Amino acid sequence: MRDLPIISDTIKLYNLKRVLSIQFKQKELIQKLQLKKLKNIVQYAYKHVPFYRKYWKKNGFHPSKLKTLDDIGKIPPINKQIIKRNYNDFISIDFRDYTDIMEFKNVFLFMRSTSGTTGKPLRIYLNYAAKYYLDSVYTRALMNIGYKPTKPLLYFWWKKYPDRSVYHSFGLFRKIYVPISWTEEKQLELIMKIKPEYIYYYPSALYIMSRIILKENIDIGFKPKLIITHAELLTEKMRKKIENAFDTKVYDQYGSGESVKMAWECKERNGYHIDADAVFVEITDDKFEEVDYGETGKVLLTSFVNKAMPLIRYEIGDYATKADHDQMEHKCGINLPVYIKRIEGRYEHSIKKKKKLLTQRMLLEKFQNVLDDINSIIKYQIFINESIKTATIYIETKKRIKNVNKKIPRTITGFKTKVINHKIFKNKKTGKIILLEKK
Repeated sequence: MRDLPIISDTIKLYNLKRVLSIQFKQKELIQKLQLKKLKNIVQYAYKHVPFYRKYWKKNGFHPSKLKTLDDIGKIPPINKQIIKRNYNDFISIDFRDYTDIMEFKNVFLFMRSTSGTTGKPLRIYLNYAAKYYLDSVYTRALMNIGYKPTKPLLYFWWKKYPDRSVYHSFGLFRKIYVPISWTEEKQLELIMKIKPEYIYYYPSALYIMSRIILKENIDIGFKPKLIITHAELLTEKMRKKIENAFDTKVYDQYGSGESVKMAWECKERNGYHIDADAVFVEITDDKFEEVDYGETGKVLLTSFVNKAMPLIRYEIGDYATKADHDQMEHKCGINLPVYIKRIEGRYEHSIKKKKKLLTQRMLLEKFQNVLDDINSIIKYQIFINESIKTATIYIETKKRIKNVNKKIPRTITGFKTKVINHKIFKNKKTGKIILLEKK
């Protein structure tokens, strides 16, 4: 068992070399690789995952129908509820025995989990070959925006992982952990003390820190080389506020608890590259047919690498906007497809108003157009009640609530506003602050 860190790091370095070269291959070769990987995982799932064999037979699909990438639309989609109802049947027969024996589970399987901010978390098993490949894909995204592996990454998380990696022994890919349970004020104090070159954190918390910095006119005493945001919505107002406070550029990444990272901004920051060697991403309408350029739809994920618990045309629960046609051509030299224009947020925090979809992002931007420039508000959180058309806005301010209330319209995008001076609500485990929720 002592040799496992050495073996895993050797595999990761080998994978990293591979994934760094794949991104510069011709687009046609990347598409051929995708089709090959799609066929492989579909055939594997049909033979080794009991659920898929039954489900696909019931819906008239067979792996032999996959001739082109467009044929992925012939595969019936799945969602979180389907997985939960058939959980054991989603685990490959090659790995099922390991889930019952702790000694084997830790050696052969790695468990990831959704955040649970919208309900009970969904736990997904990954075989370690998949985990190591996805770790390398994650590192590639960081390196493509200028991250140097010899420098530590300031990393906010709910617990510290032990630094047993051979990487760390040579000073590579180190992380400085900051507890997400701390207040933004306390986190900011530590950031100013450490003066990190690279920061990796939720946009909501960084946005709040930035409001504090700008409101109090704080000289933070350093300039990070870059900031990476992930796991939440990043609006343009939030990006600008963070960049003004920290005097550096912000790059956003998109992923899920089920599959680590799967899309990211390059230095151009004009849409999200897809990790096409690891996943296949679709944006579809309600009938699960691909939307047109620039249109908003549901995000479907297919993982090419996880054989322990394959996810094929899995409905994540997010909305996203497909990139415009001219957005798909970047000058960055990276040929991984630019498929996503914007991340639009969760289903459960979006609404349909007169048959028009108002995504979580659209709603948040409407409220931020009002709240962002009210400097007396330190923190805020919005809770929408769609049935009675109200928006309760919780704010933290040192000013009298009446004075702040005067600056907020009685109605914003059709919702009657009610302002309450109250501490914001932070998820105790994940540390996430959902700036806009639908109740």
